[in-house]
Amino acid sequence: ATEDAVDRVRGLAISLPDTVVALGETGLDYHYDNAPRPVQRALFEAHLALGAELELPVVVHARDADADVAIDTTANRSDVLVPQSRTTHVYEMAASP
Repeated sequence: ATEDAVDRVRGLAISLPDTVVALGETGLDYHYDNAPRPVQRALFEAHLALGAELELPVVVHARDADADVAIDTTANRSDVLVPQSRTTHVYEMAASP
C-alpha cells in the first residue's frame, strides 16, 4: 500500500509540474496513536525520499513526535533528505499549558 500511495503522488507531481509545488502535508502524529508508529515512519520516510527525488519542498506535520521527525529530517541519510536547495516546512502541534 505504501508504494502504491507514493506512486500516485509521484504521478500527480510529474503530470502537473506547474501545479504541484510541494509535497505534503506529511509527518508523524503520535498524539492519538490512530496509526501504528512504524507505518507512519515508513510513509513519512517515503514522502521525504519522494521530495528529494522530485526536488520539491515537503510540508511536515509533527505532533508528539519531535525526536523521530528530527531523526528523519536531519540524519545523514541521503535517501530521505530534501536537497539543501529546497525548503522543508515544519509545523508542530504543541500541548496547551
